[in-house]
Formats: sequence, structure tokens, C-alpha cells
Amino acid sequence: MKVTEDAANQGCPFCSLIIETFRKGMPTEDWDRLNRQKLWFHMSVGQRGEWWGSKPEGEGLGIGRLDVELASITYGFPLSVTGTGLKTFHVVADLGDVAYTSGDVRGTYVNENTESETYLLEIKWRRDKCFSHETCCKTLSGNRQIDCRQVVLPTRCIDVLGPGLHIAETGCETSSYLILSHRWTPDTAACATTAGNIEQRRRGGANALLSLPKTFLDLFDLARGLGVRYVWIDSICIIQQGDGGQDWNQEAPKMGDYYQQAMLTVCATSGDKGLFQARTYSKAVPDIARLPFRNREGARQGFFYVYPYSNKDQNMLLDDEIIQGSKLLTRGWVFQEWLLSRRLVYFTPAGMIYECVTAGMSDDRGEVWDSQKLTKGLLPWVQEAFGDRHSRMWYRLVEIYSSKSLTCPVKDIIMALAGVAKEFGDAMMRRASGGSVPVTTVHCGLEYLSGLWAYDLHRGLLWERKVFNGQHRRLHGYPSWSWTSTIGTVVWETNPVGTRPPSSLTRAWCGADPAILYPEAKFLAASTLEGNVLSFSGTPLTTAERFSRPPANTFSTLNKFAILRIEGKLARFVVRETFSEDEDMRPLFDLCGDAVDLKSAQTLWRKLSGGGTV
Repeated sequence: MKVTEDAANQGCPFCSLIIETFRKGMPTEDWDRLNRQKLWFHMSVGQRGEWWGSKPEGEGLGIGRLDVELASITYGFPLSVTGTGLKTFHVVADLGDVAYTSGDVRGTYVNENTESETYLLEIKWRRDKCFSHETCCKTLSGNRQIDCRQVVLPTRCIDVLGPGLHIAETGCETSSYLILSHRWTPDTAACATTAGNIEQRRRGGANALLSLPKTFLDLFDLARGLGVRYVWIDSICIIQQGDGGQDWNQEAPKMGDYYQQAMLTVCATSGDKGLFQARTYSKAVPDIARLPFRNREGARQGFFYVYPYSNKDQNMLLDDEIIQGSKLLTRGWVFQEWLLSRRLVYFTPAGMIYECVTAGMSDDRGEVWDSQKLTKGLLPWVQEAFGDRHSRMWYRLVEIYSSKSLTCPVKDIIMALAGVAKEFGDAMMRRASGGSVPVTTVHCGLEYLSGLWAYDLHRGLLWERKVFNGQHRRLHGYPSWSWTSTIGTVVWETNPVGTRPPSSLTRAWCGADPAILYPEAKFLAASTLEGNVLSFSGTPLTTAERFSRPPANTFSTLNKFAILRIEGKLARFVVRETFSEDEDMRPLFDLCGDAVDLKSAQTLWRKLSGGGTV
């Protein structure tokens, strides 16, 4: 350490960068204390986004990062000195320099122009790395492999490389395509494809696709830069008016697969301002050191550069402001698009951010963004639940989805979640074929009843509005017993001590008769207005057998309405709020005893009113 600091004082730019990076934010007395010890800097190199010391693929060393630790040993695995930690540095080179063209240095220093060749190379490199990720090449359920370089195209795509910009009827052609995730605006509706203009748009020509939003035009340029011929945009590739909704009804159920199979989902976080824009959240210009590059023979040929990673807290703040804070992620359709997409790229005021299912989010400098709300918050839940905790995950997904907004909720509330529901059902079938099935409360398979799974109806019916102002916002055409019948965030309360209250509650409230505490209500059947009936009794099949086959189309993930037939004792009362005041909570805590704490006891009880009493 002392030798490095002496070299820094004599003008070595690299040594100065190392010393200043470790010294930044450290009190002078602490730094002086370290200087009195015999310490060494341990350095290791690796690829960006990989653990240090990993071997690169292909020609050249592929170095993109430098990890440095300050330790009190000269060999072996370094143990960082308390208070210093691991410091990571970018290793970059200019695109035309020998350091880069040789493949020895993989990183590039990005500039402010998100349309530049540097950004295209970044996207290509990350995309190609993603092709080797097992999870990124499977559907959300894990049931199907996806090679996004050669998939069956959507029914229609925009051909951006053919003779003239035009809508292509793809038939069963296989190729690759980019897809747009965006928020509809008045400009979007104004340029939509209709029954009246689709023929002209198929033919192409100078007037075929006029006055498109800048975001669309930028997407076309991005596709051309990546060498991808086809682009899919919902408002252009689906007939929006003039055919009585026929084309939309055929295409909307396929949108989940369209997003899963796309080579890249491009997220328009800035509305109609376009994808490529100047940075307004620019990070401070980093300290940087230029070092001579030597080839395999030891001869000097050009230079490469080293500069430190940004502060993680700053990256999380930017994530909150420019991604979580964008209006894009407030939309119900976008929630499904984000969840199903395997690879996404966001063009934001802080630059480009790339995300894939396996590696999470990273910015255009290759720095991983520790997003608490997206990658670190929901995706692990989804991956784990689609492998195990089925029902609980479904309710969590619905809670998040119901907090989003829909322009046409009557038309969209089922459809905008249908792709996720299908993957959920597919995951259940896959696990059932392996002998793992959930505990069911209804004798059925994977039938889907207006947003709820029939096998878990006892729990599914216990939804409630998160915020209730005394007025129901009712959606007509949906059953009143389902969350789909209301607009706004819904929640399911969870029992923190399991599916049943502690035995002390049983003794306190009903003695030894469990029938009073657990009244038996039977779900007999579900039926549609067209007369299709789903019986919940009488089948000799085991649970595994019932879950190993898809449901009839009538009760698939597109089901909007069903009538439930239930047999049981009818008690008329109104379920009211939870207990909150201390005076209210004392008797509850006494009843629960040591089984749960006061906060948990609160979730076990609700106020009821009925029969003239409260």
C-alpha cells in the first residue's frame, strides 16, 4: 500500500486512481491508521457481470473489470481490511484501438449519444451473452424452450429491412423480431391500423406509414442497427377499428407469447419523446486512468482505460426515479409484458439499461443495478413460486396487477393477465407430471374462473379492496365473487401461523366442537351463461391426474364469467375493518396467548356486523 501511495505522489495516474478510490469518504485518521499497517492491494481481472477470475469465451482475454481489495496478507485468498471492502473498476478501450479489436479488453467507454455504435455493440454483446442463459431461453413456466433467433413470427409484423416500410403478413414464417412495450397516447391512437388503412400499409410505399410517433421511428432504427428485420407494435400490427373487434379478439390472447418469444423487448419509459435522448440524470464524470496496452509479444500498441464503478445507492436512486417512477410501469398491460419478456432494454434519461431474467438489470457501463422493486423484489418470487409455492404467488401477482391502470378495464382486465395465467397453469401441469401437486380445496383440475383458480376457491374468494371509500367501482360482465368485478387494488390477508388458528382459540370460542369453528361449505359446480358446467364431484381421477391435463377452453385463462353453486349454511353479516386500537387489541392478544405476537394477532381477526349487533 505504501509503495502504491508513493507512486501516486510521484504522478502515476493508475496508482492515484487506486489510492483515491479507497480513500474517498474515509476520515483522515482512519486512513492514517491504515498507512501504519503493512497492507497489500490484491487485484484480479474478469469479464463484466461475471465473478472475478472467470474465463472469457472466444478470442482474446475478454477483460472488462478489475477487482481490488486491501488486505494484510501477500498471498492466498484476500480478506479485506475492515472498512475498505472490494472496489471494482471498469476496464475499457476505444472501439478502433488494438486493445479492443484484439479481444483482450471487452469494455468500451460509452458516450452521451444513445444512438451511437457503442450502444448497438453493447446491446448485441449482452443479447449474445443472454443466449447462453438457460432460464432466459425458456418460458416463464419453464415448460418450453425458446430460441428467439428463430421463432414463429406474430401474425403481422412491420418489415423494416424490406423494400419500403410495410406491414408483413408472416404466415408461419420463422425469424426474429423486436417488440415494443409502451404506453398509449393520443398520438398512438391517431396512427393505429384500422380496417380502412391496413391494405395500404400492407402494400407499403411512401404514404403507407406516415406520421408515426418518434418512439416508433427510433425502434425501427434500432432494429436496423441490430440487423433485425421485423418489429411488432400492438397499435400497428393489430387492427384497432372497423372490424367489430374481430382481429383484436384473435390477437390479444397471443400477446403473452409474442413478448416471451421476442429477441428483445424495448421499453419506452419516456412516453412519446422517443427512445434516444440526451442524458438529464448524468452521473459525475468519473476519475479515469489511461494505461499503455501491450500485445502478446510485449510491444506497446495504443492504450486502455480504467475507472471506478458508481455508487450502488446512486444506481438504486436512479432506478426509483427513472424506471419505477415512469408512467410506463403503471399500466396493467405493461406488467404482463415485463414479467413475460426474457430480455428488455430501457432507454432512459440516465442512459441505456439492459435487463434479462438471469442476470437482472445493468446500465450502459455494465454496472448491475440492485433493483429492489423489480429484479430483486418480484422475479425471485415468481421463479420460486412457479416451481413450488403456487397459490400464494398467484395472489401476490394479482395484488400487484390490480394496482395498475387499464384504459379499457371491461375489455382488458382478464386479457391483460391471460399470458401470465397461462404460464402459471403450465407450471402447475409440469410439476404435476413430476408428482408434485398443491393441496386442493376443490375437487377439480386447472380450471380458471374469472381470475381465480378453481382448485383453491376457498382462499381465492377471500379477496378485499385495499382501500375502500364507501363506493364500489363495479365492472359489469364479471361475477361479483371475483376480484375482476371491481376496479382498484385487491389483497388477500395471510394467516401468519398457518391455515388454522391456535388451539387456544378453539377452546375459547367453541369448546370441543370444531364444526362451529370450521363450518363445511361445499362447492358443487361452476357454469357459464352458455350452459357449460364444471362439476366439482364424481371424478375418480387423482389430483395429479387432474392437474396433468389442460382444462376445457370454456374454463381456460380467458374465462370472464362463471356462476358458482355452493352448498352450506347461510350467515348474513358484513365483514368490516381489522382491529387497530390498543383497547381493541388486548382481548385478541389474550385469546391468542403465546401463539402469535400482537401484530400477527391483528391479521387473524376482523370486525363483523349483522343481525342488529356489532
